[in-house]
Amino acid sequence: MTLGTHLLQRKPNLPPSHIARIQNGVVEYFLKWSNYWDSEYTWEHESNIYEPELIGEFEAELLKKKENEKIMKRKSAADVYAVEKILDKRIQNGVVEYFLKWSGYGDSENTWELRSNLYDPELIREFEAKWLKKEKEENIKK
Repeated sequence: MTLGTHLLQRKPNLPPSHIARIQNGVVEYFLKWSNYWDSEYTWEHESNIYEPELIGEFEAELLKKKENEKIMKRKSAADVYAVEKILDKRIQNGVVEYFLKWSGYGDSENTWELRSNLYDPELIREFEAKWLKKEKEENIKK
C-alpha cells in the first residue's frame, strides 16, 4: 500500500500509548488519512511513512506532553509544605488537630490541620512532650 497524504493525529480521547506503539520490534503510528473518515484510522509501520517531518513533529509534541506531565507530578509533590512549628492543639469531634506555623509563611497563614496530615512524627512527639509539661504545670498552679 502506498501511503499518500496523511496526518499523525490523535483520535479523540485516546491516550498517547494508543497513538504510537512498538509491535514486534517495529515502531508503528496510528494515522488519520486525509479525505477519509475518522473510522478509517490505521496502524502503519514507521518505515511506510514517507513524511519524516510529521513523525518529528509528532514525537516532539509527545515529548513535550511527557515533560509537562513530569512537571505537574513534581508540582503535586511540591504541594507538601514544611511545618516550622506546632503552636497549639485541639480536639474537634474526637479528632486531634494541630495549629501549625508553616515554614516561609507569615502568621496569618497558620492553619489547623488534622494529625493524620502531618508527616513528621518527631515534631509531634516534641510538641506533645511540651504540651504535657505545660498541662502539668497548669494543674499544679490550680
